[in-house]
Amino acid sequence: MLHFRFLNSERRRGYSSWATRVVWFAVAICWGAPHASRAADLLVVDRLSNSVYRYSAAGELLGTVVDHSADLNQPTGIGMSPDFTRLYVSSSQNNRVIRYDYNPATGTATNPTIFADVSDGLDYPNDIKFSPDGSKIYVADLNGGVSRFNADGSSAGPKLMLPSTSGQGSTLTSSLNFTSTGELLAGAFGDAGGAGGGVAISNASVSAFTGFFVQPSAAINGATGLMIHDGYVYVSSLFTASIQRFTLSSGLMDVSWGITGVAFPQDLVEAPDGNGFLAGILGFSGGAGNISRYAFDGTFLSTFATPSQNGFVEATAFVVVPKLMVGDFNNNGIVDAADYIMWRNASPTATLPNDGTPGVVDGSDYSDWRTNFGKSAPISSTSLGTQLAPEPADVLLLFMAILLGSLARNRG
Repeated sequence: MLHFRFLNSERRRGYSSWATRVVWFAVAICWGAPHASRAADLLVVDRLSNSVYRYSAAGELLGTVVDHSADLNQPTGIGMSPDFTRLYVSSSQNNRVIRYDYNPATGTATNPTIFADVSDGLDYPNDIKFSPDGSKIYVADLNGGVSRFNADGSSAGPKLMLPSTSGQGSTLTSSLNFTSTGELLAGAFGDAGGAGGGVAISNASVSAFTGFFVQPSAAINGATGLMIHDGYVYVSSLFTASIQRFTLSSGLMDVSWGITGVAFPQDLVEAPDGNGFLAGILGFSGGAGNISRYAFDGTFLSTFATPSQNGFVEATAFVVVPKLMVGDFNNNGIVDAADYIMWRNASPTATLPNDGTPGVVDGSDYSDWRTNFGKSAPISSTSLGTQLAPEPADVLLLFMAILLGSLARNRG
């Protein structure tokens, strides 16, 4: 009862009381708020259970995002919209990409919708990638080519076919990634000419694949995972039980580097906490694999996660998402006084970022804000881009500017 009296009085209270609170909130931030650190959550697709699971940056199972979905049949790829509000999962056996509304604050996916299916040209869909500007979605079709869509689900053009060493046939396509200059790399699971696995590269407009960036060879036959880091392209090879890397500037293999003896390596992703990279190891049978962590020099560091009763059986595909903080209503990585102002000024039916009750602005949102005030959300610095909380001095200047501007308006 006292809590709701406080809320009601806050909304009726005069300007001077509010201004005083803003100043104290700013001071509290300057002396007490931590800065964002490098971490995030990992979403893991499991094709054997038709599910998606969420793990912390330390490898702890946090929960099930999609549970035995009736819409999925052996999912093999996963993607996330740039604002982390839409989750996409490719379903290989029924030729669908399913889109979910995703809440990054709670790690929940709802409202499954068929984004694309066989009528759109999907043919055993695999990896999913957004274009760097977020306007287009690319889907690797294991039976050949790359399907492309606009963000609203409409076609973005005909399927892009990979080249082949024989000049004919359909090269199997497994994985996708973008270079820093905007070319699309596509993992050739198997070259139509029979030369083995490789990596194709598009032109700058991503309107065609102009050739092979990494020439098909038996060394990476069954190319699956495709990761770019610090001037290298890392490729996992399902059929040679190895992970290799290639120089990004030339496409040549780094012969001094290599990870071998891994049982069917699948997807690759930079670790959520920035400590090396993760590899999905399928194992020789369902439940016999794991997610392994490696240093970028190829050194095995640890087992990130293993199959469990309530988690994955086979780690088929990954995506890293920010670990956002409920109550961070302006989505800047820290719960502070600015979030209180957003909550206070929002309409009762608004949907605030990182709101545990989307579409409803009420006392529960205030409680979330109060509980998490002063906390910052860990952010991935590589997969998600560097996002830092404002410096304390900047925060104080910001709130003093808000206060003085409001005072001026009040006097006018």
